[in-house]
Amino acid sequence: MKIISTITLFTSCLCLQIKALSQTPHPVVARAIYEYIHVLDTNNRSNTFKEEMLLAIGQNASVFTSLAKIYQTRSMEKQKEEATKNYSGSDFPVVRYKAGRYTTPTEVYRFNTQKKVYVKEFLIRDYLYEEPEIAQTWTLSNDTTSFHGIRCQKASAKFKGRNWEVWFAPDIPFQTGPWLLAGLPGLIIEARDSRNEVFYHLKGFEKAIHSNVSQENLSKNKLVDFTVSQTIQLPEERTQLNAVKVVRASKEEVAKLKQAMMANRSLFRKTQVEASEGIIYNVEASAALALMPVINNPIEIVRK
Repeated sequence: MKIISTITLFTSCLCLQIKALSQTPHPVVARAIYEYIHVLDTNNRSNTFKEEMLLAIGQNASVFTSLAKIYQTRSMEKQKEEATKNYSGSDFPVVRYKAGRYTTPTEVYRFNTQKKVYVKEFLIRDYLYEEPEIAQTWTLSNDTTSFHGIRCQKASAKFKGRNWEVWFAPDIPFQTGPWLLAGLPGLIIEARDSRNEVFYHLKGFEKAIHSNVSQENLSKNKLVDFTVSQTIQLPEERTQLNAVKVVRASKEEVAKLKQAMMANRSLFRKTQVEASEGIIYNVEASAALALMPVINNPIEIVRK
């Protein structure tokens, strides 16, 4: 696979750009796109889940999120714009959003200086918790290889119930990578677990160029088209009207919510909408929740 050498980006909306909670924004200095493949259902191994993921990287921070979800957000904005531009009524127009595909509902925010990792999970509402276990004990190997002309070294670790084998690039000095994997002296280029159930592979990498690029020029020159902010920071908990937008919780509380959602999705959605006083900010992801596949093999294996 040929690596994407240049990725044209422009600044628009995404939770990365909104105000953080007592946090200084971290400028994005590089961006990486990963191919993500996961056997979500062990009873249907041939039907693997595939998605492109974005890793926005700062000098001491990073955020990992679904690229498809960013595209869906843009699509929703366009639908809203089309529905409202010719509307002349006195109330707000009804916008019927088209549900996109199911996307990974998890975003990982890493802050190296503070040694903190936060995870945002979309469960009809957005929940934010601090990941309590982030340390990884890597064993470095003398094995080397090259991906897309990038010199890589092999490392392995047991983490979150899986045995991971990764290739990292000492010449790309960012101690981060896909999902929660991090802590090596170089960007993680490829990662897979020993069961071959979870796989990440770098598809594109670029240093960030902070410039204003018009949408017209973008459409003419793009190799990959997506929306991304120029800074990394935690999402705000409340809107300007003081409504709750992101709910702080513990990891255990979020795990219980996931169990409730998988047990009865329609009831779970109803209770979450009621809890948010009928306000759902991530409408397109809420609609796509109905398309959620069977998941009996999460990336993190919890031993009971």
